[in-house]
Amino acid sequence: MVIGLAVAMTAGAAGLVRAQGGGGKVQPLTALDILEIQALGAKYAYGLDTGADQGYYYANVFTVDGTFGNRKGREALAAVASEGGGRMKLKGYQHIITNYIIEPTPEGAKGSQYLQVLTVGSKSKKTMPEVDHGGRYEDTYVKTAEGWRIKTRRFVPVWPPE
Repeated sequence: MVIGLAVAMTAGAAGLVRAQGGGGKVQPLTALDILEIQALGAKYAYGLDTGADQGYYYANVFTVDGTFGNRKGREALAAVASEGGGRMKLKGYQHIITNYIIEPTPEGAKGSQYLQVLTVGSKSKKTMPEVDHGGRYEDTYVKTAEGWRIKTRRFVPVWPPE
């Protein structure tokens, strides 16, 4: 029922947003486009926190030449997620991504979402859960032969304050 409601709400919103089309013309995003883009956030968080598939679960949410910070390409991105066996094992991190805004562009779509990184403890670090840091991601998305992927991601920190 929850999935049906989400699809119905997304389908209604799909008429309000537009995305990639030929000749620079902006075309409507479908409900499936929106859900696939939102799923990138869940896969990103899971892959980064766990280091699954030697970091490639995380890296594969990006285009082959995708960038995040000073890292470019899937090899460099996979190395980020695989270091220390994933953030969950290394620091007890859990990335929580919420409040998606997805807008059309002639090239695909752009979006932003909130990020809170919780420290929930690990085998070597017994702590009470707390917000370690947070902010928002600003993304550009493109539709590839593999489906929607993140082309560029930028983190804008909010917590802790600078």
